Amino acid sequence: MDNAGYKRFNVNFNNTFKFSERLKLTTAILGSYSKNDALPDYIYHIYQLSPLAPVRDEKGDLKLYPTPNESLVTNPLCEIQNNQNTTEEYGVIGSAALDWNIWDGLSYKFSVGVDFTDTNKGIYQGSETRERSGGAHAASFDSRTRLSSVIDNILSYNKEINSNHRIGAMAAFNVEQFQEKSVYLKGTDMYYDGLYYNLESASTILDKNTKLSEWGIMSFMGRINYTLLERYLFTLTYRYDGSSRLSDKINGQVSLLCLLPGDFLKNLS
Repeated sequence: MDNAGYKRFNVNFNNTFKFSERLKLTTAILGSYSKNDALPDYIYHIYQLSPLAPVRDEKGDLKLYPTPNESLVTNPLCEIQNNQNTTEEYGVIGSAALDWNIWDGLSYKFSVGVDFTDTNKGIYQGSETRERSGGAHAASFDSRTRLSSVIDNILSYNKEINSNHRIGAMAAFNVEQFQEKSVYLKGTDMYYDGLYYNLESASTILDKNTKLSEWGIMSFMGRINYTLLERYLFTLTYRYDGSSRLSDKINGQVSLLCLLPGDFLKNLS
Protein backbone atom coordinates (compact mmCIF):
# COMPACT_ATOMS: atom_id res chain seq x y z
CA MET A 1 0.00 0.00 0.00
CA ASP A 2 1.26 3.50 -0.84
CA ASN A 3 2.83 5.48 2.02
CA ALA A 4 2.51 2.56 4.43
CA GLY A 5 4.92 -0.05 5.70
CA TYR A 6 7.32 -1.04 8.44
CA LYS A 7 10.89 -2.29 8.44
CA ARG A 8 13.48 -2.91 11.13
CA PHE A 9 17.12 -3.96 11.19
CA ASN A 10 19.14 -5.14 14.20
CA VAL A 11 22.80 -5.92 14.74
CA ASN A 12 24.22 -7.48 17.88
CA PHE A 13 27.82 -7.96 19.06
CA ASN A 14 28.84 -9.84 22.22
CA ASN A 15 32.43 -10.42 23.22
CA THR A 16 34.35 -11.73 26.20
CA PHE A 17 38.05 -11.03 26.58
CA LYS A 18 39.90 -13.03 29.19
CA PHE A 19 43.29 -11.41 29.75
CA SER A 20 44.26 -13.69 32.64
CA GLU A 21 42.75 -15.87 35.33
CA ARG A 22 42.05 -12.75 37.35
CA LEU A 23 41.05 -10.20 34.70
CA LYS A 24 38.09 -10.40 32.28
CA LEU A 25 36.27 -7.90 30.06
CA THR A 26 32.75 -8.47 28.73
CA THR A 27 31.08 -6.23 26.12
CA ALA A 28 27.67 -6.19 24.46
CA ILE A 29 26.37 -3.83 21.77
CA LEU A 30 22.91 -3.82 20.17
CA GLY A 31 22.20 -1.46 17.27
CA SER A 32 18.81 -1.00 15.62
CA TYR A 33 17.09 0.97 12.89
CA SER A 34 13.37 1.10 12.22
CA LYS A 35 11.09 2.98 9.85
CA ASN A 36 7.34 3.08 10.29
CA ASP A 37 5.06 4.58 7.64
CA ALA A 38 1.69 4.72 9.36
CA LEU A 39 -1.66 4.87 7.61
CA PRO A 40 -3.76 8.03 8.04
CA ASP A 41 -6.34 8.07 10.82
CA TYR A 42 -9.27 8.48 8.42
CA ILE A 43 -8.59 5.26 6.54
CA TYR A 44 -11.48 3.74 8.49
CA HIS A 45 -13.86 5.80 6.32
CA ILE A 46 -13.71 2.89 3.91
CA TYR A 47 -16.22 1.15 6.22
CA GLN A 48 -18.58 4.13 6.16
CA LEU A 49 -18.46 4.94 2.48
CA SER A 50 -21.30 3.71 0.30
CA PRO A 51 -20.19 1.10 -2.26
CA LEU A 52 -22.14 3.06 -4.87
CA ALA A 53 -20.34 6.35 -4.21
CA PRO A 54 -18.11 7.46 -7.13
CA VAL A 55 -14.52 7.83 -5.91
CA ARG A 56 -13.47 9.69 -9.11
CA ASP A 57 -14.95 12.59 -11.01
CA GLU A 58 -15.62 12.87 -14.77
CA LYS A 59 -11.93 13.64 -15.43
CA GLY A 60 -10.75 10.57 -13.57
CA ASP A 61 -9.38 12.49 -10.58
CA LEU A 62 -10.03 11.31 -7.05
CA LYS A 63 -12.87 13.04 -5.24
CA LEU A 64 -12.20 14.01 -1.63
CA TYR A 65 -15.90 13.71 -0.72
CA PRO A 66 -17.49 10.97 -2.87
CA THR A 67 -20.90 11.50 -1.26
CA PRO A 68 -21.81 15.24 -1.17
CA ASN A 69 -24.37 14.86 1.63
CA GLU A 70 -21.77 13.21 3.89
CA SER A 71 -19.20 15.92 4.45
CA LEU A 72 -17.44 14.02 7.25
CA VAL A 73 -16.71 10.91 5.18
CA THR A 74 -13.70 11.33 2.91
CA ASN A 75 -12.27 9.17 0.16
CA PRO A 76 -9.78 6.67 1.69
CA LEU A 77 -7.72 6.75 -1.52
CA CYS A 78 -7.27 10.51 -1.17
CA GLU A 79 -6.23 10.07 2.45
CA ILE A 80 -3.62 7.45 1.54
CA GLN A 81 -2.11 9.37 -1.35
CA ASN A 82 -2.05 12.79 0.35
CA ASN A 83 -0.94 11.82 3.86
CA GLN A 84 2.43 10.70 5.08
CA ASN A 85 3.33 9.83 8.66
CA THR A 86 6.90 8.52 8.90
CA THR A 87 8.87 7.72 12.04
CA GLU A 88 12.54 6.77 11.81
CA GLU A 89 14.46 5.63 14.86
CA TYR A 90 18.11 4.81 15.42
CA GLY A 91 19.12 3.15 18.65
CA VAL A 92 22.27 1.85 20.30
CA ILE A 93 22.42 -0.02 23.60
CA GLY A 94 25.87 -0.89 24.87
CA SER A 95 27.42 -2.25 28.03
CA ALA A 96 30.89 -3.22 29.21
CA ALA A 97 32.03 -4.86 32.44
CA LEU A 98 35.55 -5.35 33.78
CA ASP A 99 36.01 -8.01 36.47
CA TRP A 100 39.28 -8.00 38.36
CA ASN A 101 40.05 -10.54 41.05
CA ILE A 102 42.83 -8.60 42.74
CA TRP A 103 43.66 -11.41 45.13
CA ASP A 104 41.77 -14.12 46.98
CA GLY A 105 38.80 -12.53 48.67
CA LEU A 106 39.27 -9.08 47.15
CA SER A 107 37.62 -8.22 43.81
CA TYR A 108 36.72 -5.12 41.83
CA LYS A 109 34.08 -4.68 39.12
CA PHE A 110 33.65 -1.71 36.82
CA SER A 111 30.65 -1.56 34.50
CA VAL A 112 29.20 1.05 32.18
CA GLY A 113 25.95 1.07 30.23
CA VAL A 114 24.76 3.47 27.52
CA ASP A 115 21.36 3.80 25.86
CA PHE A 116 21.05 6.20 22.90
CA THR A 117 17.96 6.83 20.78
CA ASP A 118 17.46 9.25 17.90
CA THR A 119 13.85 9.58 16.71
CA ASN A 120 12.63 11.67 13.78
CA LYS A 121 8.92 11.92 12.99
CA GLY A 122 7.59 13.74 9.95
CA ILE A 123 3.91 14.29 9.14
CA TYR A 124 2.60 15.66 5.86
CA GLN A 125 -1.05 16.51 5.11
CA GLY A 126 -1.90 17.42 1.54
CA SER A 127 -4.72 19.65 0.39
CA GLU A 128 -6.99 16.73 -0.52
CA THR A 129 -7.34 15.37 3.02
CA ARG A 130 -9.91 15.61 5.78
CA GLU A 131 -7.55 17.69 7.91
CA ARG A 132 -6.92 20.33 5.21
CA SER A 133 -10.21 20.04 3.26
CA GLY A 134 -8.87 21.64 0.12
CA GLY A 135 -6.80 24.28 1.91
CA ALA A 136 -3.04 24.73 1.88
CA HIS A 137 -0.98 21.67 2.68
CA ALA A 138 0.67 21.40 6.12
CA ALA A 139 3.57 19.51 7.59
CA SER A 140 5.40 19.00 10.88
CA PHE A 141 8.72 17.56 11.96
CA ASP A 142 9.66 16.33 15.43
CA SER A 143 13.26 15.37 16.24
CA ARG A 144 14.23 13.85 19.60
CA THR A 145 17.45 12.44 21.01
CA ARG A 146 17.76 10.58 24.31
CA LEU A 147 20.95 9.54 26.03
CA SER A 148 21.23 7.75 29.35
CA SER A 149 24.28 6.26 30.99
CA VAL A 150 25.09 4.30 34.13
CA ILE A 151 28.54 3.78 35.66
CA ASP A 152 29.11 1.35 38.54
CA ASN A 153 32.21 0.74 40.63
CA ILE A 154 32.04 -2.11 43.15
CA LEU A 155 34.86 -3.21 45.47
CA SER A 156 34.14 -6.28 47.60
CA TYR A 157 36.08 -8.28 50.16
CA ASN A 158 35.24 -11.62 51.83
CA LYS A 159 37.37 -13.38 54.43
CA GLU A 160 36.81 -16.38 56.67
CA ILE A 161 38.95 -16.84 59.79
CA ASN A 162 39.25 -20.32 61.38
CA SER A 163 35.60 -21.15 60.57
CA ASN A 164 34.34 -19.04 63.50
CA HIS A 165 34.58 -15.59 62.01
CA ARG A 166 33.50 -14.39 58.59
CA ILE A 167 33.90 -10.84 57.35
CA GLY A 168 32.31 -9.34 54.25
CA ALA A 169 32.68 -5.78 53.03
CA MET A 170 31.46 -3.90 49.98
CA ALA A 171 31.91 -0.35 48.72
CA ALA A 172 30.10 0.94 45.63
CA PHE A 173 30.07 4.19 43.69
CA ASN A 174 27.31 4.78 41.12
CA VAL A 175 26.69 7.60 38.64
CA GLU A 176 23.58 7.79 36.44
CA GLN A 177 22.78 10.53 33.90
CA PHE A 178 19.95 11.27 31.49
CA GLN A 179 19.49 13.85 28.73
CA GLU A 180 16.67 14.43 26.24
CA LYS A 181 16.60 17.11 23.55
CA SER A 182 13.78 17.81 21.12
CA VAL A 183 12.94 20.25 18.33
CA TYR A 184 9.44 20.56 16.86
CA LEU A 185 8.15 22.69 13.98
CA LYS A 186 4.79 22.75 12.22
CA GLY A 187 3.88 24.99 9.30
CA THR A 188 1.58 25.37 6.33
CA ASP A 189 1.57 26.71 2.77
CA MET A 190 5.16 25.97 1.76
CA TYR A 191 6.04 27.39 -1.66
CA TYR A 192 7.46 24.01 -2.63
CA ASP A 193 5.46 20.90 -1.83
CA GLY A 194 8.39 18.89 -0.44
CA LEU A 195 6.62 16.92 2.26
CA TYR A 196 8.07 17.91 5.67
CA TYR A 197 11.56 18.76 4.39
CA ASN A 198 10.70 22.32 3.38
CA LEU A 199 9.26 23.79 6.55
CA GLU A 200 11.61 26.79 6.53
CA SER A 201 9.62 28.19 3.59
CA ALA A 202 6.22 27.88 5.29
CA SER A 203 4.25 31.11 5.09
CA THR A 204 2.57 30.34 8.41
CA ILE A 205 4.18 28.65 11.42
CA LEU A 206 1.45 26.86 13.34
CA ASP A 207 3.54 25.59 16.23
CA LYS A 208 7.17 25.42 17.34
CA ASN A 209 8.91 24.11 20.42
CA THR A 210 12.35 23.17 21.74
CA LYS A 211 13.00 21.20 24.90
CA LEU A 212 15.94 20.13 27.02
CA SER A 213 15.61 17.76 29.98
CA GLU A 214 18.56 16.66 32.08
CA TRP A 215 19.02 14.94 35.41
CA GLY A 216 21.71 13.01 37.23
CA ILE A 217 22.22 10.99 40.40
CA MET A 218 25.39 10.01 42.22
CA SER A 219 25.44 7.44 45.00
CA PHE A 220 27.97 5.99 47.38
CA MET A 221 27.16 2.81 49.29
CA GLY A 222 29.07 0.78 51.84
CA ARG A 223 28.33 -2.37 53.83
CA ILE A 224 30.23 -4.44 56.39
CA ASN A 225 29.03 -7.86 57.54
CA TYR A 226 30.46 -9.79 60.47
CA THR A 227 29.30 -13.34 61.20
CA LEU A 228 30.25 -15.10 64.42
CA LEU A 229 29.99 -18.86 64.86
CA GLU A 230 27.49 -19.03 61.99
CA ARG A 231 24.90 -17.77 64.49
CA TYR A 232 25.34 -14.05 64.99
CA LEU A 233 25.24 -11.50 62.20
CA PHE A 234 26.12 -7.82 62.53
CA THR A 235 25.67 -5.52 59.54
CA LEU A 236 26.66 -1.88 59.20
CA THR A 237 25.52 0.00 56.08
CA TYR A 238 25.99 3.53 54.79
CA ARG A 239 24.51 5.27 51.79
CA TYR A 240 24.89 8.76 50.37
CA ASP A 241 22.87 10.10 47.44
CA GLY A 242 23.19 13.34 45.55
CA SER A 243 20.69 14.05 42.79
CA SER A 244 19.41 16.94 40.73
CA ARG A 245 15.90 15.60 41.35
CA LEU A 246 16.15 15.30 45.15
CA SER A 247 16.21 17.89 47.90
CA ASP A 248 19.57 19.18 49.05
CA LYS A 249 18.64 18.07 52.55
CA ILE A 250 18.78 14.39 51.54
CA ASN A 251 22.31 13.32 52.33
CA GLY A 252 23.69 10.17 53.93
CA GLN A 253 22.12 7.43 56.01
CA VAL A 254 23.73 4.98 58.43
CA SER A 255 22.01 1.84 59.69
CA LEU A 256 23.03 -1.02 61.98
CA LEU A 257 21.43 -4.45 61.79
CA CYS A 258 21.98 -7.21 64.29
CA LEU A 259 20.54 -10.73 63.83
CA LEU A 260 20.65 -13.11 66.78
CA PRO A 261 19.50 -16.75 67.11
CA GLY A 262 16.19 -17.53 68.76
CA ASP A 263 17.62 -19.34 71.78
CA PHE A 264 19.75 -16.30 72.59
CA LEU A 265 16.67 -14.11 72.71
CA LYS A 266 14.88 -16.64 74.93
CA ASN A 267 17.72 -16.50 77.44
CA LEU A 268 17.41 -12.73 77.58
CA SER A 269 13.71 -13.01 78.44
